[in-house]
Amino acid sequence: MTEPSFADRGRGGMGDLHNVSGQVLAGNDGPVQAGSGIQIINYNQFREELDDRQAQRHRWVSAEQVTWLRARFVEPRGFGEAAGRLDLGRTVFVHGSPGSGRRSAAIMLLADVDVAGDIREISVIPGEAAIFDPMDVGEAERLLLDLSTLDGPDLVRAGELLGMLTGQVRQRHGALAVVLPERGTARVDDWFRESLAAVALDPHHRRLVLERHLRENGIAVTPADLDDPRLGVVHRADPAAELARLADLLTTELPRHRDFTDTVETALAAYRNWAEELTQRFKDNTDPRWRALIVAAALLEGTRLEAVHHACASLLVHAGDPISVEHPLAAEPLTHRLTLVGAQVVAGRVWFTKLAYGEAVLNHVWRELPGLRELLTRWVEQLPTAPRTMMSAADRRGMADRFTELTLNSGERTDLRWLTRHWADSTNPRVVPLALSTLRLSVFDRGSGGYFRQMLADWSRATSGSANRARMIITACAELLNESHLPLALSMLQNLLAHHDSAVVADARAALLELAVTTSARFSVLRRVTEAMARGDAVLANSSVFHTLTAPPELFAPDGVSVPLWSTPGIRDLLHAGWRATFGHGLTGEAVEAVRAWLRLVDGSIVDGDKVPVLVQLLVDACDGDYRLLAVLRRIAADWVGDETEQTPANQREWVLAWVDDKIEDAQDDAWARIREEGNVSG
Repeated sequence: MTEPSFADRGRGGMGDLHNVSGQVLAGNDGPVQAGSGIQIINYNQFREELDDRQAQRHRWVSAEQVTWLRARFVEPRGFGEAAGRLDLGRTVFVHGSPGSGRRSAAIMLLADVDVAGDIREISVIPGEAAIFDPMDVGEAERLLLDLSTLDGPDLVRAGELLGMLTGQVRQRHGALAVVLPERGTARVDDWFRESLAAVALDPHHRRLVLERHLRENGIAVTPADLDDPRLGVVHRADPAAELARLADLLTTELPRHRDFTDTVETALAAYRNWAEELTQRFKDNTDPRWRALIVAAALLEGTRLEAVHHACASLLVHAGDPISVEHPLAAEPLTHRLTLVGAQVVAGRVWFTKLAYGEAVLNHVWRELPGLRELLTRWVEQLPTAPRTMMSAADRRGMADRFTELTLNSGERTDLRWLTRHWADSTNPRVVPLALSTLRLSVFDRGSGGYFRQMLADWSRATSGSANRARMIITACAELLNESHLPLALSMLQNLLAHHDSAVVADARAALLELAVTTSARFSVLRRVTEAMARGDAVLANSSVFHTLTAPPELFAPDGVSVPLWSTPGIRDLLHAGWRATFGHGLTGEAVEAVRAWLRLVDGSIVDGDKVPVLVQLLVDACDGDYRLLAVLRRIAADWVGDETEQTPANQREWVLAWVDDKIEDAQDDAWARIREEGNVSG
């Protein structure tokens, strides 16, 4: 396909910037409201607020979220040029170095373009032949496509789809902002050179970002506060998203000090993950028991004292304790040993005394002792069922979330994939939910989300996989991906219709039908199940979904759907394919009930009586002149007419049967005519 010239699309260039009230963080990885300290110290509260809206927050940039962004936004250099290009060309490619404000700038550009509706993010799945669906474009939509984490072959494949995507946006009168990776302009230079816009943050911008985040956190700062020389290096180099984290740390620490100046020292140390201090402490303390205790306290911060004690013992066993166990009566009290690692016991639970110290410990060990990663992963995998730890469900989930964030922040995928699979395959009811906890973070992670979504897709195709893992995928589709990545969720649920466990199939079918609430989703599901029926894959489950979605109430007047499936372009081809596969499996009970439901439309309760011939014709056409298929249809119709228990009046049933016979006769005549034309039968 030849890409049209930019002149045909509408020439971009500098333009007047829309009136923008307020400011928004322009960060490479999007807004980060909760810093590391808050995530560790008040983690459960933050996660509870996020979970129920997780999918929507990642797929849809709601008006509420735009308002939050606007209050913190600092226009990066080049923002005005980007706004002009989007206004005139309806497509803009935003690029710059990591931390330059690419993603958040793209969101704000879309927020102010003259197109109605919320901003929708197009789903991206690295590793797939089609990185994203270039046809996933609605009428007059504002679309965000974030390619900033792609590289290599994935970026090449994405670049090949951009022409089709921009064409769809143009035809449907929408607006598109594409966020490119640092060296991603090579994939679009030739096609969209005049749609490119670079953004960047200088020290002045970064200072304003920090100030506005603090202001929105309720912290009033003066110019002198921000002129603190200790903040100078932050203003000169750090990404905007990291400045949001620093603002949260300053906000958390300020109540412990008398003024802002005293707060900066501690907040900056936490911001740098206490790197210098922890490097020296681990150098000075090589005793495995000291190290095991500080790691256990960090992973289980906020849990009961007993849990930390037994977790520490478990870690030593996993690592192989080279030191003989001292006499129990001679052991140092646990509370004292905790003070030596910088922790204290408050109301029976273990907390570190310094800001975000637990997270810093985990990051230090994971970064500086990479040889321990596999050991730590296996330790974490077994902790939920370790004897006598007495962790609550919230404690176990906090542990899972901390480890998930630790691995995601480091870019480590193998260990987290292994851990998720083992928890999902477990038969212990305390363990299986933890796999979903890891997914709540991993499938939406900006850098690794596509990898973990692809992992779920691969697992959904394993028809002999464990039933628990399959149920976890169903839950992930229904609760996590239902809004953010609906096409992927529908695809995975349809894959699970072929699972060897009948209970899993029933659950997948129920979830699939529950998610297929819009006309487009129903059409998508029908396409998938009819293709599977035609291939002979899991016919019973797929045909059950097909006939449920094409039963008369769903086909002609489903509740809450403005456009019935019957009026959707292409639906009749899918109906032909589905009915042909149905008749191909003979006189099944499901085929009998489905055909009768269509024939009963003669009573006019759902559609006008004059539509009945059209529907009968569709059933006959689906047989494509095959006498075996036509015989199945005729037998079902004849049995229906002779069924004395039927409430449809006999004369109406007989009228329908006459129509069926006429259409079958016509179809057979047409089939014979085709055969004679092809020379297979003489005269």
